[in-house]
Amino acid sequence: MKENRKILFLSCLCLLALSTTLIFCKSKQTTPIFPVDCGHRVAGVYMSSDYCASTGQTAYSTTIIARDTFNITFNNLSGVIVAAILNCNDNTITIPTQTFPGNFSISGTGTYNANRIILNWSGLSYGVPFNCNSTLTR
Repeated sequence: MKENRKILFLSCLCLLALSTTLIFCKSKQTTPIFPVDCGHRVAGVYMSSDYCASTGQTAYSTTIIARDTFNITFNNLSGVIVAAILNCNDNTITIPTQTFPGNFSISGTGTYNANRIILNWSGLSYGVPFNCNSTLTR
């Protein structure tokens, strides 16, 4: 009988230690050990719907390619290949200023989630400024 109580006591002690460890580990895992690879998470084929004040509404397909964890390429954003930088911590996108043939430039910002990207971008086309909003959906 005394031996059974000892085994029961040790079993309870082990269960208590295990549950405490699990609770502690679960509460400590709010921040990933490695950076989230948001570049590869947003890569894929999207349907883009643009609205530009100067040209109106357009729709077309866009492919996003992950160059690494934080850098992506929009393969066909308003007809050009555009590089962008992702911030995995707040799900934002920065399109640094880029200039293309035909005196066309573009820059902007945006946000993303698992299935949608919203961009606000502007630029110059032959010296004329323009502003656009794009919604890309999978």
